[in-house]
Amino acid sequence: TDEAAHLAEQVGFDTHMSLVETKINTPEQSHVGRLLLDTETSIETIADYLAHKNTTPDVQRSIRVRLDSVYDPNPVKQKKNLDELVERIHRYGITKVYLQAFSDMNNDGVAEALYFNNKYLPIRADIFGQIAWILDTRLDVEVYAWMPIFAFDVKEGNANLRLSPNEPRSIEIIKSIYADLSFYNKFDGILFHHDAFLSQVEEKTQDLFNITDQLKEVVYPYSLKGRKKFKTARSLTIRPESEAQFVQDLEAFTKHYSTVLVQAMPYMEDKQVSVREARNWLNALVKKTLSSVPSDKVLFELQTVNWRTQKAIADDELIDWMKDLQDNKVYSFGYYPDNFLLDQPSMKKLRPYFSVNRNIGLQ
Repeated sequence: TDEAAHLAEQVGFDTHMSLVETKINTPEQSHVGRLLLDTETSIETIADYLAHKNTTPDVQRSIRVRLDSVYDPNPVKQKKNLDELVERIHRYGITKVYLQAFSDMNNDGVAEALYFNNKYLPIRADIFGQIAWILDTRLDVEVYAWMPIFAFDVKEGNANLRLSPNEPRSIEIIKSIYADLSFYNKFDGILFHHDAFLSQVEEKTQDLFNITDQLKEVVYPYSLKGRKKFKTARSLTIRPESEAQFVQDLEAFTKHYSTVLVQAMPYMEDKQVSVREARNWLNALVKKTLSSVPSDKVLFELQTVNWRTQKAIADDELIDWMKDLQDNKVYSFGYYPDNFLLDQPSMKKLRPYFSVNRNIGLQ
């Protein structure tokens, strides 16, 4: 495993071999890959392999799932909710799920409980690991644990702790929470979401990058597929008053995380926007993003609810956005929120434009 290779390097073994063919051997590499040859392997195949030409474009389709919508104090109702979620994801034919590992029932952006065993917060229900395992093993989708960085409602004694990147005690608590997440559950990556406890200045400092790097190190020893295959994502919102800062933030984020979730959400709380204005804004955002960073480092996350009116965005408008993204050669995108209990947005309508599954037998 990657973790075993990392431990071997620490004690002096500087070279190792693997059975995978995705590693192209160059003189400076310590990891030697393997390409199996048979009687039908042509010189052209070998040449393409060495030139890294036999890879396919990365196509990712994602949704975010709120475990607050799955959880129910009635076990029968909770099982029904879970069955509906699993069936929906199966029929959708998507590649990735950002699965909420914390509870935020009042939608204030702060985790008041967790969905896994831990030492510092109440456990609403120990269901994150079970659901992540089902999605991974039965549906073959990548599962990311969607987590805050500091927005945890931690109490010591009778006092609420405002966790801060500047407090060593806060860092210790956060590391413990992430270690428990990784120890008790198996998943493919982490989505670090924006924090209600952090100012916009704090959220983008080098110190915070260093902290998320530390959290990755805490998770690695117990990760499902090893250090080198474990992935990280971070969401990034563009605001009208800070568009000039967006590109700078985007470039910095792509250096620290496997993927940046660009919040492609034109309908914000503070401004009324027409359908045409929203579509033009989205296309401008795509062009601004792709002119700054490679497309394989970003995933555009669309909104399904108008944050200002709290009304669902029409399915036809979402479809137009998805068409526009693909017209701009953007093939990795998703949306949030997914109200699977009410089929909003409509899976039947969106599936032809959103699914990567070509199994026409699924309806």
